[in-house]
Amino acid sequence: MLKIQDFGLVEILGTGAFGKVHLARLKDSSGSMFAVKILDFRKLLKQRLANQLENEVSILKLLSGSPFVAKLFSTDFCGGKICLILEYVSGGELFYWLKKYRRFSEEITRFYAAEIIFALKFIHGRGILYRDLKPENVLIASTGHIKIIDFGFAVYESESTYVISGTPEYMSPEKLTGESDGRESDYWGLGIMIYEMLCGNPPFYDVSTDVIFRKILECRVSFPPCISSTAKDLITSLLEKNRANRLGFGGIEEIMNHPFFASLSWSDVGNRRLKPPIIPKPFKDINSHSDTDNGSEADISSIRPYRHLKFFQEHGKE
Repeated sequence: MLKIQDFGLVEILGTGAFGKVHLARLKDSSGSMFAVKILDFRKLLKQRLANQLENEVSILKLLSGSPFVAKLFSTDFCGGKICLILEYVSGGELFYWLKKYRRFSEEITRFYAAEIIFALKFIHGRGILYRDLKPENVLIASTGHIKIIDFGFAVYESESTYVISGTPEYMSPEKLTGESDGRESDYWGLGIMIYEMLCGNPPFYDVSTDVIFRKILECRVSFPPCISSTAKDLITSLLEKNRANRLGFGGIEEIMNHPFFASLSWSDVGNRRLKPPIIPKPFKDINSHSDTDNGSEADISSIRPYRHLKFFQEHGKE
C-alpha cells in the first residue's frame, strides 16, 4: 500500500478549505505521478466533516473499477494529516477547456456527455448518487477521455439525505425544496452541463445566488438560435422541474436512447473507442510549470470567482 513517505511532492495542483492537492512523484525507479490530497484532520473534526471524508473514501473504493472515475490507490495518516493518494489526471478540467473554446460544437458536446452518462451509469449501478456534477469535476486524461473526481458530496442511494449541497447553478429544484436526492438530480446536473457546453454558460446563471435559485425553481430554459431542435429537446427533457417527468426517471437508458445520441455506439463509448475531440499536450518536463497548465484553478478562477466554493446547509431533516 502506498504511503505519503513514498512520494516527493512536486507542486500544488489546487487548494481548498481543508487542505491541498499536490502533484507527487513516486520515489521508486518508475517515477510515476500521482495526485495527493492532504487534508487537515483537526479542521475536518471541527467542522464535523470527518464522517463525510470516510464516506468519500469508501465510495471511491467501490468505484475503482470504472475507467471514467479517477482511482483512489490508498489512504494514509501522518502528522495529523489525512492523505488520499489518487490517480493523476493531467489534462485539466473540462471547465478550463470550455472556457478556452467558449463553447463546444454538438459533436464535441455529444462525446463528453456520452462519457459522463456512462460514468453515471456505473456510479448509479453501484448504488451511489454523485450529487455534484459540474465541469470542474470532470477532468480530461492524457488520452482525451474523461475522469470524474471529487466525491465529497456523494452518498449511498439507500441513505436519504436532505442537505443542500453542490454549486448553485447545478442544483436541481427538488434539492432546493428539501426533497431527498435521487438519480434524477444527477440527470438535472447533466442537462445543465450539456446546455453549458453548447452555449458557454449555465442556463440559470446569475451573479446572485438567490436569483439563481429563483430561476431554477420558476424560469423556463431559453436557447440561442444556434442550438438544434434535437439538442433543445434533450436539454428541456433533462431540465424538467418535476422529477417524475424528467428524462431518466424511468432509467438512464431513456437518456441514452434520445435522438441526440443516435449516431453513437454505446459499446464504443463504454470501451473508450470513440476518438476524443481534445488531446491535452503531453507531460514533458516535471520542473516546468507550463506542462501542468492544462487547466489549473489558478488560471481560470477569476472568470466566475464563487463557482469553486461549496457549501453545506441543514435543510429540514438529517
